[in-house]
Amino acid sequence: MHKFPEIGTRLKRAQGHLAAVIDMLESGRPCMDLAQQLHAVEKAIGNAKKNSSRTIFITAWKRLPRHCRASSGN
Repeated sequence: MHKFPEIGTRLKRAQGHLAAVIDMLESGRPCMDLAQQLHAVEKAIGNAKKNSSRTIFITAWKRLPRHCRASSGN
């Protein structure tokens, strides 16, 4: 099993933004404030997704035997 602490950090950031959105909804904050905070949630999740995809690909690539990684030149 692999651990990817940078992905966890990004998801925790998204979790914090989402908690703020819920608090804002419950306290009746203006829609524009909610929209900004929701954008922050979306961006944090997108960054985690991008980072996890890249990290998982690199990890899988490094596990391939060297002869499978070499290009054929065709």
